[in-house]
Amino acid sequence: MSLLEFVAEKIIAQGFKALDKHLTSETANSKENSIPNLRQHLVEVSSWASTIEFYELSLAKSIEKATVELDIFLTPRKFRMKQEKRQKGEHFLLETDRHLILLGDPGAGKTTTIKRLCKLLLTEDTSSKNDFASYPLVVRLRKIESNSDLYLAIASVLGFRWTIRVEKVPDGKEKSAITEKQEVTESQRCATTELPPSTQGDLNGHGRNKVYYEIGGNPLADVVINFLNETGAFLLIDGLDEVPPTKRDEIERNLSTLAHKLTNSKMLITSRTGDYYRKIEGVDVVEISPLADEQIEEVVKKWLPKDYNSFLRELNVLPYRDTIRRPLSLVQVVVLYSNYGYFPEQPSIIYKKIIWLYLEGWDYHRRISRASKYAGFIPERKLEFLSAVAFQLTLKQKTARFDESALVAAYGRVYKLFGLPEYETTQVVQEIEAHTGLIIETGPQVYEFSHLSLQEYLCANYLVRSPITKDVGNYFVEKPGVLALAVVLSSNPNSWFASLFLASSTFEEIRKNTASLSEFIRRLVLERPNFDDDEGLGAAITAIAMEFHDNRLYRKIIPYFI
Repeated sequence: MSLLEFVAEKIIAQGFKALDKHLTSETANSKENSIPNLRQHLVEVSSWASTIEFYELSLAKSIEKATVELDIFLTPRKFRMKQEKRQKGEHFLLETDRHLILLGDPGAGKTTTIKRLCKLLLTEDTSSKNDFASYPLVVRLRKIESNSDLYLAIASVLGFRWTIRVEKVPDGKEKSAITEKQEVTESQRCATTELPPSTQGDLNGHGRNKVYYEIGGNPLADVVINFLNETGAFLLIDGLDEVPPTKRDEIERNLSTLAHKLTNSKMLITSRTGDYYRKIEGVDVVEISPLADEQIEEVVKKWLPKDYNSFLRELNVLPYRDTIRRPLSLVQVVVLYSNYGYFPEQPSIIYKKIIWLYLEGWDYHRRISRASKYAGFIPERKLEFLSAVAFQLTLKQKTARFDESALVAAYGRVYKLFGLPEYETTQVVQEIEAHTGLIIETGPQVYEFSHLSLQEYLCANYLVRSPITKDVGNYFVEKPGVLALAVVLSSNPNSWFASLFLASSTFEEIRKNTASLSEFIRRLVLERPNFDDDEGLGAAITAIAMEFHDNRLYRKIIPYFI
C-alpha cells in the first residue's frame, strides 16, 4: 500500500465514522467508493505540486529546485497607509488558525505558493499546534463547471454520491411538488444535472423549479462541511479571479459560508489583487510581497548554478532590472538568458515580452479566458490604452504615482479614442489591474504603473506613433529616457534621432539642458537602437559636434556612432 493510499484510507475512515448518521439506506455512499477518489486526488495534487512548467520551458522543473519561500504582507498594499514592515513566511499560512485569502499580482507566485504548501502537507510533520491540517484538498475554481458549485466540486473529489431533488413550484402557489429525484455520481453528474443549484424556470415557462442536492436527506453542503471538519482538511481554493462573472456571487457566498462553518479545518483562497474588490466574511486578507534582493539571488542560483554571478552582474546595469521583483518576470528573463547564453542586445525586446506576458500570454498558455465588460477592449486595445494613459501621466501630468483625480483627468483625454464610457474610470482601471497587473493600486485610491521601466516604455510607444510637435523639446528636458526609448521603438531610428537635433525649437531646449542630454545619451547607449548611415543622421551628429565639441558629452556621443 502506497503512502498516499494509506493516507486516503485513514482520512475516509475517520470522516465516514462521523457521517454514519447521514448515510441512510437510500444512498450508496461507502468508504469503498470514496477511498479511490481521494487517493486519486492526492496523487494528482502530489504530481501537480511537484513541478512548475510553462511554454518556454522545455522540461518541467522541480518545485524545490526552482522556487523559494515568498514573504507575506499581513496588510495588502491597497489598504496600507504607510510602508508595511510586518511580513511572514509561507509557514504562517499553515500555522495561523484563520481562514485567509492570499492576494498577488499576475506572476507574483500565488499558485506556486499553494504548490509549496501541498508539498509541505504531504511530506513534512506538523510544526505548530495550530497546524492541525492533515491533508490538502485543492479546488481550482476555473475548472468548476457552469452547472456546478463549490460544494459539488468538493463532493466530487471525495467520491460522494448525492441525490438531486427538484421541486416544481407552480405560479402563485405556496405548495410544491417533487418532480424528480435521482442519485448522482460524479461520472453521471454532467448528464443529469442540467439545472444549476438555484431556482430555474421550467421548460414550459409555467412556475419555477427549485433544485436541492442532498445526501441521506441532508443538504449536501452540510455533509461536505462536517466531513472537512472531522478530517482536518486544508482546503486550498485557487483562482477566485478566474471565476466567470456570472458565478462570482455564488462562489463568494459558498466561501463565506465555509469560512464560518469550517471550525476544525482551514481554508486558503488565492486571487489577483486587482480582482479582490469585495469583502468575504470570515476571511482575513494577506498579500505576497515582491521579491527581495536575496530571494532574487537565491532563485537565480537555482536556475543558473554556474552562471548566476554573470547574470546578476549584467542585469544590474540593464534598464528593466526593476521588473524582476515578480517571480514570473524573473524566471522568464532567466530562461531567456539560459537558452541563449546572453541578454538580448536591445532591452525593448524584454519590455515587449513582459508586457505581452501580462496582457495576454500568461493566461493564454494556461488556457484562461478573461472576458472584458467593454466591447472590443481586447489585449491589443488595452496596450494602446495603457500607452495613451502613460503618455498623459508621464509627459503631461509628469507623475509616476497618481491619485484618482489625476487618473480621471488622464482618462478624460483618451476614453473616446477607445469607445469607453465617460464616467467609468475606476471600473476600467480595476479591470486593467485585475487582468494585467500593469497598473496597480498602491494605497487607498492611489495608483502607479507596476514598474517605472514599463511606464516609460508604454509612454514611448504612444509618443513614437504620434506627430512630432514643438512640445518634444520640453519632453526631452523632463523625460530624456522616454525620448531615447522612442528613438529605439521608431520604425526609423535615424529619422527620429535627427528630428530631435535638427528642429530649432527642440535643439534650443537641449542646448540649455546638458544634464538631460547626458541622461538621453546614457539611456540610448543602454537601449542600443539600430542606426543606419544616412544624411539626416550625419547632419544631426554634425550639429552635436559643432555645439558640444569642447564638452565631455561630445566624447561620449561620437564613439557610439562610429
